[in-house]
This record gives sequence, structure tokens and C-alpha cells, in this order.
Amino acid sequence: MTKKIAIFYTDHDDEWTDPYGNFVDMATKLLDETKNHPMEVEYEMFHIYNNEFPTLSQLNETNASGELIYIGIFITGSRYDSFDNTTEWIIKFRGLLNELLRNDTKYPPIVGICFGHQVIAKTLGSNVGRNPKGFEGGVVPIELNSVGEELFGTNELHLSEVHNDIVFDLPPGDEYMNWGSSTKCAVQGMYKKNRLLTFQGHPEFVNEIAAKGVEKTRKKLEGNGIDAVVENELNQMVENTKLYQNDGQLASNKIWQRFLQQL
Repeated sequence: MTKKIAIFYTDHDDEWTDPYGNFVDMATKLLDETKNHPMEVEYEMFHIYNNEFPTLSQLNETNASGELIYIGIFITGSRYDSFDNTTEWIIKFRGLLNELLRNDTKYPPIVGICFGHQVIAKTLGSNVGRNPKGFEGGVVPIELNSVGEELFGTNELHLSEVHNDIVFDLPPGDEYMNWGSSTKCAVQGMYKKNRLLTFQGHPEFVNEIAAKGVEKTRKKLEGNGIDAVVENELNQMVENTKLYQNDGQLASNKIWQRFLQQL
């Protein structure tokens, strides 16, 4: 029987990611490329930005064998702020996530990407906001701690990143673990066994998209003037898209393991 992955699309289409499509297109392409199991899976997109939300009963629906029909939830990135307290869809989304996360054994495992990582952390009680160290972009070297080394089987991961906001700390309690850090972001992802895996980076972004994200940010900053330090940082971020390869496939293999509750 075909199983499903719910994709929560928390943004809207933008030409800067052409010709690779939107965040959903890139995510499903990567998942398809790294699928190494016989289970038939289809993707169902809920456009959260447009207030298209699933019901809790949908996400909790089971087949005749008592198995959840949805094997996972994938939350995309977004240009919007996870900590926004005025935008209706973001407030409503955190309310949905609060139920899914607080009662996580009733619902499918969750993967969060960039905004998805941040909004999960915010919902769980972490401090989330603008990064005082500024924009982080390009293909970023991430130093893995002992949790990350066990998860990914290496001591360093390289991921495409395009973000101004960060998660400053882990949620209260000891259920959620940080798996790695970079020079600009101490919490590059969170892990909870069999339930949750998040990435501040974008496994689905090829190097070209990571470079375009830096140039998009440069263009935005030019309106207010860029000092030499920031200019040099942006140049190095672009250079890093040539020096490093985004480890998207390794990350996606772990996403599948999360959805199959093998991680």
C-alpha cells in the first residue's frame, strides 16, 4: 500500500531558485534521488503560507493494519520569520506544531529545513531570532559533535545555507540534542530519536542555488551600503560554493531513515 509524506510548504514561489523550481520541487527531487527502499511513497503538499493546513485526524490516519498512512512530515524553508507574532499563518502553524511535537508518538516523524528547523525550535521554547553575527550563506562547513558524528558517520558536514535567523539554544529538557555547529551558528540542527531531525542548512539546494542565495543577499544589502568586512565575507561564501560540495545526498539518506524510524 502506498504511504505518504506530508510536505508543509511555508513560502511561495520565487524566480531566484530557477531553473530548479521551488522548495518543494527541490526537496522531492532529492528525496526521489536518494530513495533506497521498496516502499511506494507519494508526496502531498500543504501550502501553509496560503493557510492550507492538514487536520490532525489526517496526519493520524491509519491503514487496515493500524499503520500511519503518513510516514513523515517535511517542513520547507521560508523567507519569513519563525518567531513572528503578528502573521496569522505563522501563529496558526506554531499551534499545529505544538500538538504534533508535544504528542509526537501519535503522529509521523518530522524533518525541518531552515525555517522548518527554526519554527520547530521556537514552538518547543527555544530562543530564535536575528543572528548578531549576520548572514550565513554558501556551502557551510559544519563541525559535528558526538551526536552528529554518530548520525552522519563523519566529523564534518557541508550544507548549502541562506539565512539571517538562528536558533540560539536547545528547547528545555534533554530530549532534543544539537548535532553540529558552524562559525556563525551554534545550533545547526536538532535530533530526537525516532521522532525529529532538523537542519539549519538546505540539503536540497545544489551549489548553484547556494551561490545565488548569497548574491541575492548581496543585492539586498547593497541598498544600504556594504562595508569591506561584509563584502569579503560574501565573497568567501561564494568561493566556498566552489571549494565544497553540498552533502545533500548524505543528509537526505538520514531524512529517509528518520521517516522509516531507523534513526
